[in-house]
Amino acid sequence: MTSFHIAFADSFEQDNTVAVLQEGELPEFLQIWIWDLYYASTLHALGDNPAAAHLRESVEGWAGTVIGNILDPEQKFREKGLLTIDVDLKLVDGMGDALAEVYSVETEDNPDSGWPDIRVASSRTRSPNRMAYSPIALAQHFLDQNVLFAKELPLHILSMRKYYDEQRPPSEDVSRMEAPLFALNKAMKFFQDLKDSDNVTIN
Repeated sequence: MTSFHIAFADSFEQDNTVAVLQEGELPEFLQIWIWDLYYASTLHALGDNPAAAHLRESVEGWAGTVIGNILDPEQKFREKGLLTIDVDLKLVDGMGDALAEVYSVETEDNPDSGWPDIRVASSRTRSPNRMAYSPIALAQHFLDQNVLFAKELPLHILSMRKYYDEQRPPSEDVSRMEAPLFALNKAMKFFQDLKDSDNVTIN
C-alpha cells in the first residue's frame, strides 16, 4: 500500500505552499491511474462548487498547451517549462506543526481488476479551494519524480474532459471509475497507434 498526504497550511491562500508526503513506493506506470482516480473522486466530491470548474480549467488549460509537445524529448519539455502545471504553486518537503488541512490518498489492491483502487480521507475542515488544488499538487509531485508522466497526463486529462462533456458529468457516482477507465483506454490506443504508424494525430 502507498499513501500520499497532501498538506495545506493556514497560509495557503497567501503563499500557495503545499506539501505532498509519500509513504511507500508506487511503480511509475501506476502513477497516472492513481492520479486519474483521485481527480475523478475530487471532482465528484466538489459537485457544483465553483472550485470544481476552476480545477478543470487549470488542468485542461495546461493539458491543451502541452498536448502538441508530448512527443518532444525530455530536454525540450524542460526548456519550454511544460513540467509545471501551476507556476504559482510551491511544493515543499514538509509543514511542521503548521498543518491546517490534509487530504490523504491510499492505494488498495483490487484482485478482480488487477488495478489498484484508492481510499480518500481528509481532515474535518475542508476548503473547496484547497480540495481543488490537491489533485494539482499530486500531479506536480508525480511530474517532479517522473518526466514520462508529463507525456501521459495531458492525454488523460483531455480524454476525461471528453468523457465528462459527452457521456456523464463528474457528479454521477459511476463517473468516478468510468472516467479514469475511459482515459486509460484512450491513452493506450494512442500509444499503440504511435507504435503502428508514424502519422498519429492527437484528438
